[in-house]
Amino acid sequence: MSLIICGLDNWFKPEEQDTKAKDLDEDEFRVEEWRLSARLGVRDFRLPPDYRSSFFGFGNPDEKNQHLTIPVLRFPQWHVCQRNSCGKMGKLPLERRRNALCREINGGECRGRMVQVPLVAVCLNGHLSDFPWPEWVHRSRFPACTGTLSMHQKGTGGLGGIGIRCESCKAQRTLADVTLLYSDGTTHLSKVLQPAGPFTCQGQMPWLGAGDGPACNNHLLGSLRSSSNIYYADTRSSIYLPRQGANAPAALVRLLSEQPLNGLIGLMKSANLPIAPGTLRQQHRELLEDYTDEMILSAITLIDQNRREPADDAPNTDDEIAFRREEFAVLCAGSDQPDLRVSVQDLRKYDSEVAAYFNRIALVETLRETRAFCGFNRIFSENALPLADKRKQLWKSSPAGDWLPAYVVKGEGIFLELSENRLASWQSAVVRETVATLQRRYTRAVEMRKLRDIKVTPRLVLLHTLSHLLMRQFTFDCGYGTASLRERLYVSDDPESPMAGLLIYTAAGDSEGTMGGLVRMGRPGYLEPVFYNAINSARWCSADPVCLEIGRTSGQGPDNCNLAACHSCVLLPETACEQFNRFLDRSLLSGTPDGRIKGYFS
Repeated sequence: MSLIICGLDNWFKPEEQDTKAKDLDEDEFRVEEWRLSARLGVRDFRLPPDYRSSFFGFGNPDEKNQHLTIPVLRFPQWHVCQRNSCGKMGKLPLERRRNALCREINGGECRGRMVQVPLVAVCLNGHLSDFPWPEWVHRSRFPACTGTLSMHQKGTGGLGGIGIRCESCKAQRTLADVTLLYSDGTTHLSKVLQPAGPFTCQGQMPWLGAGDGPACNNHLLGSLRSSSNIYYADTRSSIYLPRQGANAPAALVRLLSEQPLNGLIGLMKSANLPIAPGTLRQQHRELLEDYTDEMILSAITLIDQNRREPADDAPNTDDEIAFRREEFAVLCAGSDQPDLRVSVQDLRKYDSEVAAYFNRIALVETLRETRAFCGFNRIFSENALPLADKRKQLWKSSPAGDWLPAYVVKGEGIFLELSENRLASWQSAVVRETVATLQRRYTRAVEMRKLRDIKVTPRLVLLHTLSHLLMRQFTFDCGYGTASLRERLYVSDDPESPMAGLLIYTAAGDSEGTMGGLVRMGRPGYLEPVFYNAINSARWCSADPVCLEIGRTSGQGPDNCNLAACHSCVLLPETACEQFNRFLDRSLLSGTPDGRIKGYFS
């Protein structure tokens, strides 16, 4: 059965027929991340609920939040009889749990099982609907005939071999070209339903319940329900930075931001009660015994200053560079907090040939990353919808709710900052023109695929390629799989405050994080072999000279936005890469055999 997850209004609610659900407490799942909540315009985040049951003696019968599930609905609603001799079609309600037989929907004697149809319809604004079967087969936006439809295989492969027929008026049509999207943004599906005008999207959002929303007038695209272009999750992440004030220790701020104290403070605020340190001590004396009342009040004030109220006018994308600049500053300076332990290393302890290329090397022994789900895209992986509009698509209530789903991982990593002086001398006219080629190709992709605009600079390509090469080398030297490593780039060409840093890290959902293997490889005596092997691997690819030459002539990889970079030398799993394996060129690191480009590490 194909299902769709319900909107956030229905989360953390027991099913109406579940009489055993009790002691519901959403605060248990609350996650606080002050920087990310301000960026996305929400108060906080929620962890998805885990299912808890006390059936058959398992579990604690007095435990809170029992029988919580993530609610789903049946979609698509249109079904077809699986018997080839029948093939009749019909609709089932979104809330229908069990499957149905053909005779339950269409009458008659057929006992064939009804299965969901293979097609749905999507639009660029994120709406989703059943494929317009009656309109398609009758070639009309408003068909007069309401007869039963049937689906039959005509013997040829592909959608062109599937025929739809109306049993009443005998109109019939194949599904050929229903997934065709034209370069101007129009679709074959919407264009053919003339002369009443294009068949446009009616704003349907079945995950919020039945019924149409406000018509968005975008063209509809037919798509297989198992196709990857139906759903692209839009996520944002943040490395947790400790908060502290003159009289508010970071440990106390963290304590008041998490359960159980965070939930108690929330209850007191909702009841319009003053938040008195004495009241908090009565409930959790052992947690607060090391702090004075003045410290507690200062910490609560600091938390309230950083908290942003839910906003309908949240920005589409706030300045990503400014957001990461805060992380960059802490990684460069070091930190000794429970959720972020960063030790800046003495470069003199590293091999001088390695240290000369870097301003700073830091070992991130502990980090906490929050990854929040803030919306989704359809057809293309990115679009121009504001974040506030995407957030509204997750909620049926208006205005949209004040939280988003998220999860927290803990891990470790290595932070590297390149030398600004060497970067300045390396960025020659040839290097800039080479990278300008990538910028032109990506600009075309932005126009065709509605991607977000990115300024492609030499330092971005250099840092991104170095990150990939090091991650590939780490998989050989410390045993991590490439899919378990991630990158985080800190890039800015601002002459007043430049950034040229990269964080390679691994993280897991375990409360203790990971086991320290990656940090060990960043220490003096361990990092140098990894570095040398990574740079040497950039000099020659097993696919050369094809890899090098095709990058120069036409480009390769996603949207042709790579130069000398292929699966044999640089590319990684997309879960590990921030840029979907774009903007890569190993010749910028090691140079070209003809000497035209001098690599940064030549």
